[in-house]
Amino acid sequence: MDLHPRLSVNPQAAGYRGFEEELRLWADLGVRRVGLMSMTLGPYGWDRGLAAARDAGLEVPYLVHGIYTTITDGEGWKADLESLLACVEGASQMGASCVYFCTGPPGKATWEDAVALFGERMQPVVAAARVAGIGLAVENTLSLRTEISFIHSVRDAVIAARQIGIGICADTYACWVERGLRDTLRDNVDLLHLVQISDFKVGTMVQPNRWVPGDGDLPIERIIRDVVDSGYAGVFDLELLGPAIEHEGGHSAVRRGVAWMNDALTRAGA
Repeated sequence: MDLHPRLSVNPQAAGYRGFEEELRLWADLGVRRVGLMSMTLGPYGWDRGLAAARDAGLEVPYLVHGIYTTITDGEGWKADLESLLACVEGASQMGASCVYFCTGPPGKATWEDAVALFGERMQPVVAAARVAGIGLAVENTLSLRTEISFIHSVRDAVIAARQIGIGICADTYACWVERGLRDTLRDNVDLLHLVQISDFKVGTMVQPNRWVPGDGDLPIERIIRDVVDSGYAGVFDLELLGPAIEHEGGHSAVRRGVAWMNDALTRAGA
């Protein structure tokens, strides 16, 4: 399956069924530009998994680590630190440009204190990434998803990123109605390492529940044009997960999503 030169597919489309299932999905579809995630690489074995990804001929633009540890839990953060450092090393080995992540929950901390503490926790990763030439990107998430993040807008992601000395991953599923989004992206394009695309049906209460682009209510093409016009030259990542994708099946959802995104990116002049 041909992908637009600026399109990648997020590994969550495989449904967290293990690294071998991810490899099988990409082989079945003929998809070669995909992300890798610590949640499946770790159990599979980092060295073994990276070798298998190379053998499969995968082009890897990023690695992702999901942080679920409360930011105030110093002991729990040791495992996340290990995984983040492994992601940086893996990104270096695979020629990926960045590692992205959420913050984890804030616990009882204020937003400002949580950002400051997150910055402290991340300093070994920031140092390692600087040496390796790998970008780091904090992702904005839906305000409903406080179990994975306390950053719920691109504007707040920018504030945190500049304070910590990292970049951002803009998840358009979570920010499409954000005030001044186009200007925020344009004015901070230097921080933008990854842009994620999926659709949303207004009225949805279960999260995460993403749809194939074109199946929902989001103004995706307008957002893509705004991102392209901002000067962003990186990858657009097709991120598909949740009940709607599970019901359809990853093979069909990725196939339809790639076709839709190929056309949309071409029309936007990406």
